Amino acid sequence: MQRWKNILFNITFFFNCLLLFSVVFYTSLAIPAWVQVLGRMHPLLVHFPIVLLLVFIVWNVWLSKKVTNTEDPQFISDLLLLAAALSAALTALMGLLLSKETGYDADALALHKWSGISLAFFSFAWYLLRNTFKQVKFITAFASLIVFVLIIFTGHLGADITHGENYLLAPVTQEQQQPVV
Repeated sequence: MQRWKNILFNITFFFNCLLLFSVVFYTSLAIPAWVQVLGRMHPLLVHFPIVLLLVFIVWNVWLSKKVTNTEDPQFISDLLLLAAALSAALTALMGLLLSKETGYDADALALHKWSGISLAFFSFAWYLLRNTFKQVKFITAFASLIVFVLIIFTGHLGADITHGENYLLAPVTQEQQQPVV
């Protein structure tokens, strides 16, 4: 099983390096049509890192302490975080490719792009520093809070881009409510 973990780590490292390279040379990127297909898979992949990161946080905060001695909670925790980091890097890379297409609001896209990239890099950094984080409970709690806030913020911006401004909160905002008849 350690071999698979090493393979996943190397793939995650590769995609994070590719993401970093793409960010640095973003203005010079010319995306061929066949690669645009990969970018359009961003909406398909976007939910994987969200769910995996939230499951990882729940696992670390509550569930790992309830596992019996026959199971390895550390291995499950590491695998969840590594899978989340891999899917976050892939999703951010696909989103970066998609952002090169026209038709998106530049301001909303910039915030969404940078928060998604931050989430991908932070997830990978968390995996690299996971043993250090585990030694101090405050760091784990703070990292969990950062990831949770990044997920909410990035998701809200993505919903605004995809479905229109204030999509999530439109039903409860005062200006959008219809008068009672």
